[in-house]
Order: sequence, then structure tokens, then C-alpha cells
Amino acid sequence: MCSANKRYLSVESVLSFYPQVIMHKSDEELAQLSNLGIGDLWIGVETGLGDVLDYLNKGASLTDTEEQLERLNKAGITFFYGFIFGAAGKSRGIKNAIAHANLIN
Repeated sequence: MCSANKRYLSVESVLSFYPQVIMHKSDEELAQLSNLGIGDLWIGVETGLGDVLDYLNKGASLTDTEEQLERLNKAGITFFYGFIFGAAGKSRGIKNAIAHANLIN
């Protein structure tokens, strides 16, 4: 899977994943990606609030998301977070921002 793709990926290639995609990758597959130099992934975390994430129906719970981000860390794969800052609605903006910060820290 990975060795064939390496010759087609340029330095400018950007890969985006959602946590539910990472859930279906084995630790060995993540290690392969890391060994190929794949990094700087964009991960669609969307929100740090579990109820909002459930409402968005992204296919991964907040616990799933936390676990998959930890797996990426263990594999040595760098990543960026994609958030939907207004996802919790106007009245929960501060709570959502704090949840974002807690998730990434």
C-alpha cells in the first residue's frame, strides 16, 4: 500500500483523515506511514465536545478521537487539527473553545 504510493506523493501533498479512518488502520500501517515520512496530516477533529460531535454524526466519539490522536503520536506522525469553531452554537462558544484546548493539550 504505502511503498507504491510514495513515488506518487509530492512534497506538496496534503493528506486529510477523520479519526474514524485512523480507527481502521493497524498500528503497523501507521508505522509504515511514519517510516515513509508521511506527516503533517490534517485531522478533522471538529469539536472537543462529545455531545456536539455525536450530533455532527462524524462516525467517531470523543473517546475514539482521543484514542486515535494518541495512536498517531505513538507512531510519530505529526498532525494538525481541523475544528468547526461554531459547531456548538453561539451560546456555547466559550465552552467549545475550552473543550478544544483540553483536547489538543
